[in-house]
Amino acid sequence: MTKNRKQVMALLQTKNTAMSAYEVIAAMQQEYDVNLHPMAAYRALDFLLQMHCVLHLRTINKFLYIDGQQHCFWQVFICDNCRQIEKYPLPATIARPMLQHTGSAFQTKDLHIELHGLCKNCCDVPHT
Repeated sequence: MTKNRKQVMALLQTKNTAMSAYEVIAAMQQEYDVNLHPMAAYRALDFLLQMHCVLHLRTINKFLYIDGQQHCFWQVFICDNCRQIEKYPLPATIARPMLQHTGSAFQTKDLHIELHGLCKNCCDVPHT
């Protein structure tokens, strides 16, 4: 794995939040004093996607580190108010039937489901 790829993965792991490619570039500058070109950032993120080290959250166009649990299916909860993200692995007994619907030739590209709503903190805030 190249130095850029290792640093991008370490950055996503230590930040423990979803980041856009441009947020990764800014954080790389701040954390490692590295001027990462956008194409280099996208190549590193693409590689990490292929290695199942990160998820691409398409609805918010950000990348999220997943603790090396390869070939696991994830459910990702995204708060529409504060943008907090929670991720949970789905057991194969639940994920497999969802992905292999009888009679369907549909194949998924992603290893996760994104669900939007409000986190507990945002639900507890009284509305005025």
